[in-house]
Order: sequence, then C-alpha cells, then structure tokens
Amino acid sequence: MPAVCRRLRLFVATVPFSAALLSACQFNEARVLAGEDGYGKRPATVSPSAETTPVASSEDAADDAVVLVSASGDEAWIAAADKRFGLRVYELSGEELPELAAPVGRLNNIDALSLGPDRFLLLASNRTEPSISLFDATISGGKLNVLELPAQPLELVEPYGLCAGTLAGDHYVFVGDKEGEVQQWRLDTVRQAHYVRTFRFASQTEGCVVDAESSRLFVGEETVGIWAVDLTDGTKSLIDRVGDGRLIADVEGLDIYRGDGEPLLLASSQGDHAFAVYALPGAVPLLRFRIVADEAAGLDGVSETDGIAVSPRALPGYPAGILVAQDGYNELPAENQNFKIVDWRKIRKLLDASR
Repeated sequence: MPAVCRRLRLFVATVPFSAALLSACQFNEARVLAGEDGYGKRPATVSPSAETTPVASSEDAADDAVVLVSASGDEAWIAAADKRFGLRVYELSGEELPELAAPVGRLNNIDALSLGPDRFLLLASNRTEPSISLFDATISGGKLNVLELPAQPLELVEPYGLCAGTLAGDHYVFVGDKEGEVQQWRLDTVRQAHYVRTFRFASQTEGCVVDAESSRLFVGEETVGIWAVDLTDGTKSLIDRVGDGRLIADVEGLDIYRGDGEPLLLASSQGDHAFAVYALPGAVPLLRFRIVADEAAGLDGVSETDGIAVSPRALPGYPAGILVAQDGYNELPAENQNFKIVDWRKIRKLLDASR
C-alpha cells in the first residue's frame, strides 16, 4: 500500500469527514490482477497453493523471505523479515513458529548461506541499528533452531537491500542503501565481516541475488531496471530496463531458480503486480505472470510484491520446489500482510507453454 494511503487511513480514523480523501487509495486486488499490465497486456496467471500466517505488525510490514530446506528434503521453513519487528519463521504449511521469532528491529531483506548439511547462517539488513543481523540456524531432529549472533555494524545510514552467496569457497554478503550504494563484505570463519568494495548506482536499489556459477551479482535499481555486476572486475551492464516491456517500477525482489534445466532469474515488477522470468546466463526474457486468487481455497492473489524467494528442492507436496512472494494487500479476508507460496509446477507449465 502506498505510504500516502496509509497515512490517510490513520487520518481518517480521527477525522471522519476526510473519508473522501481515500477514494484514490481504494484497492480491489481481484479487479486489478484481472486487468491489463503496464504494457496493455494480460499476463499469464497462477494461483497460490498456501499462505503464511499474517504478520502481527500492521501496515507495510512483511518484506522479504528465504527458504531453508533440510539435507533430506523432508522439512522446510520460511524465514522472513517483518520490517516493523524483526525475524519471523514459518513452517512449510504457512503456520508461524512464534518461539523462533526474534524482535531485533526493522529487518528489511534476508538471505541465507549454507554452512553444511542442516546448518545455515541467516543474514538480514537492519534499519533500526544500521547493521547486518546474523542468526545461526540449525536443523536437528526435524526441528529448526535459531540463535541470534552479534550483528555486524554498518556505516550505511539505512541498510536496505541484502543478498548473500558463496564464491570460490568464500562467503560474501552484499548490502545496499537508499542512495544507490551497494557494499560487498566477506565473512570469515568466525562470522566477522570484512569490507571488500562498493558498487554505486544512480538511484535506490533493493533486490539482489548472487549467481555463483557466473560470478555475477544481479541488482534491481528500482526505477531503472536490473543490473548484472561482474564480480571478477566490477563492471556493470543493464540487462533489462523499466519500460522495455517486462518491468514496471519499482523493480523489487530478485532470486534465481536453479533446477534441472537452465537457471532462471525471477524479478517482481511491483508497479503492475507482475513477475518477470529470464533464462540465464544470457538473461533471455521468457515469461511475465501474475499470481491470482484461488477463491475456492480461500487464497487471495499477490499484489505490490516486495521480496521473493525460490527453492528448486523437492519438498513435501512440492516436488519441483516453490516460489514465496510477499503480498502487499492480503485480502480474502482483509488482514495484515503475509507471504504466498506457489507450487513451482504451476510456473513450469507457463514456461513450457511460452516456448
């Protein structure tokens, strides 16, 4: 929901005669998702298979997520950022595990590094105390345990986008701010972060993802497009631009699905509630789609998406993996924001039909 609309809702609550001011802020998700996209077309559609419990925080709270899968593939969890609270964790069914919640401040984006079978390091950008929040996540006996670790302080005024990856055996985290600065840090064996370098963009960035196979960092410059940064020499190339047929500002979440076939880059085109899919390594456009309601199952669609996460692992009920997308307007019924879970087989059918 646009910030101006949230402020108007609070104002109307205390000044009833101002209700007319909200007319421009009314949002009917089903109608919007059934309409044309930002290019006068109607994208292909899928529906969610499940959804998470709404976050307890109101207004614009849920943001980004990452999927943690056990070595056996028998269990999986969704760790997510609530930017008015901290860390929240959900079972694959969507039920929140409140005992794993961590009220550490305004987390924005989150990612995970694999430290071995059933061991992960969770990393999140923290806007309350400018830092990288760190958590040790281990799976034992079919249960996930999360332990908060000392945070890594940052000199960025407001850490925003974040992603992590392993390159040539070293663990790295990339964290950006609202001024177009993206810093690269290397994590040592005791989880201390060491500054490496800074990449600069002309305006605000957020979503990013590391492609270890090609040693590239993909970065979404929200009003511009998607950049590919060569991590061997630091050069940048714009692989898709807002307005060229696939992206409508803001460019938000980015992630890579690496299954049996070619790796796929996914991006959320927030401005028209759609998602774009590209084939890597050449970033060849393949598909635009939306996530619409499954009314029979009581699941609404997905709109104004911030963060996305994918997992290609075979999971219980999802043999080809899942897409997790933040939902900016959680309707059917109207509740606080949450995350929708999409069976990847539905997306694969769209990809097969588009070729």
